[in-house]
Amino acid sequence: MITAKQINFFAFIICFLLYLTCYFRFAGQAILSVIQIISAIFLTFEVFSQQGLLEIKKQVKTYWISTILNIGILFFFLVSSYGMTFYR
Repeated sequence: MITAKQINFFAFIICFLLYLTCYFRFAGQAILSVIQIISAIFLTFEVFSQQGLLEIKKQVKTYWISTILNIGILFFFLVSSYGMTFYR
């Protein structure tokens, strides 16, 4: 889990640096979202395959909620800023 934490921290720093530019903000957010989804899937399989660990399981559920909210915010900004639609 230390590796997942380091990867997320590195991705967060890159996302923050991209937010300082005008053009690459959403690209940084998209990269961070993809990395968080992969981390959440990895953590889910790693933690829920073991017995016990109730506190860590709660934290993984909270991590999933924050990841889904992050993706929702990204889609909201894409739709509102660029007028993108995902339906006809």
